[in-house]
Amino acid sequence: MFCDMIDQIIEYNKTFVAQKGYEKYLTDKYPDKGGTRDVDNIVGGYQLAVLSCMDTRLTELLPAAALAVCRRGGATATLQTMNMMFEMMNMPVVTSQYWNIAYGAGKGEVKLDSEGMQTMRTLATNMAFLLQKIHADGHPAPQRDERPAFMNFIR
Repeated sequence: MFCDMIDQIIEYNKTFVAQKGYEKYLTDKYPDKGGTRDVDNIVGGYQLAVLSCMDTRLTELLPAAALAVCRRGGATATLQTMNMMFEMMNMPVVTSQYWNIAYGAGKGEVKLDSEGMQTMRTLATNMAFLLQKIHADGHPAPQRDERPAFMNFIR
């Protein structure tokens, strides 16, 4: 069953690329606040990018890390929001020595943020370590005994 799911995901991705399904998401580095794109109805006119290299059916117990790059500030809220998604999907969150944020406005400028780059190197080292330990362990992932419970606070 798992291999069938992988084959379905790969086939979907091939079709998506072949049909250029990504074109409607293309943008440049400048926000379009005119309300002309579908994404404007979701994020108030600002462009948002969420990068993913996994299908949502395969994420449980897969280590994850969020990082943000910004010009000046506001990245902590972005980082918190991305981490919440990992937590809700039962994914271990890999950490670094500080918040996973780097600063830069122009192309390549982020490389000048020495603390940010050190944080990213530490994050990469920690991710590699965790993945190696999980792979070397040989123990199967824990199975969930029950479905997630949902609480309605409105009575």
